Amino acid sequence: MNKTIKIFKIISIITLLFMLTVATSCKKTNNNKNKIVTVTFDTDGGNYIESKKILVGKKLLEIEEPVKNGYKFLGWYLNEVLFDINTPITEDCTLVAKWKRGDIEDMGKIIYAQIELSTGDKINLELYPDKAPETVANFVKLANSDYYVGTIFHRIIEGFVIQAGGYYIDGDTLKELPETDKIKGEFLQNGFAYNSLEHLLGTISMARLPFDYNSATSQFFICAADCPTLDDEYAAFGRAVDLVSQGVVVNLSTIPTATLGTGFADFPTEIVSIVKVRIQDEAF
Repeated sequence: MNKTIKIFKIISIITLLFMLTVATSCKKTNNNKNKIVTVTFDTDGGNYIESKKILVGKKLLEIEEPVKNGYKFLGWYLNEVLFDINTPITEDCTLVAKWKRGDIEDMGKIIYAQIELSTGDKINLELYPDKAPETVANFVKLANSDYYVGTIFHRIIEGFVIQAGGYYIDGDTLKELPETDKIKGEFLQNGFAYNSLEHLLGTISMARLPFDYNSATSQFFICAADCPTLDDEYAAFGRAVDLVSQGVVVNLSTIPTATLGTGFADFPTEIVSIVKVRIQDEAF
C-alpha cells in the first residue's frame, strides 16, 4: 500500500513538473510573439529612409526604394543576400541598398555643357558620367533648374583655379545661394576608384570643405592651369577641351583680387557672373 502511494506521489510530481514546463514554454512563446523588432535601412549614399518597427515573425509588406543621383537601385540586401519581402523578420536587422552606376549606355556617353558669362564669353565643357556619375548628375540637375543663373565667380587665383556656384550679388550685397544636397566625393582618396580624371587646364571639378570628402554641393572650380596636386583629392567630372574655352578660363584667372571682409580671400575686383548653363547631348 505504502509502495503504491509513493508511486502515485512520484507520478503526481512528474505530471506537475510537466505542466509547469508547458505553461512556462507557452508564456515565453506568447511573450516572443509580442516582441517588437527594428529594421533599419542603410542607403549607402542614397536618401534617408526611416527605420521600421514590427512584431517579430511579421513581414515587411512594402519597402520604400531609395534614390541616388547617377545610380540605379538594385535592391535591399541582408548579409549580402538579396532580401525577399516575404521573409518573416525574427530579430533586429539592417537592410543595405545595392547600386549600379547609372545605365550602361548612358555611362559611356559624353554630356556637353556651356557656361555663358556676363562678359559675353562662353566656356564649352565635356562632362564624363562614366568617371563621376553622381557628380555629373548633380551638376546637370542644378544647371537645368537654372540654379547657376546669376551666380558669380567669387574665388579667382591666377595660374590655379576660378571658382563659382555659391554666391550672387543683390544690389551691393553678396548673398549665398540656397543650400543644396551634399553628394559623395567621387575621387580616389574617398574610395572611388573609377575616377581617373586629372586636373589639367580646363578641368571642371567640385569644391568641398578641406576635411570632409563628402561635403560638395553646388560649388565648382575650373582649372586655369595644370593642377596635379588636386588629382585624386577632388571630384573632377569634365573638361573644357577647346582652346577658346581654355583661353576664357585663363583670362578670367588674371582678374585682380582682394580680401573681402574676413571670409573671402581672392575675391575678384571685377565681377563676372553666369548668365546661363546649358546642357545638351551634342557638342556646342
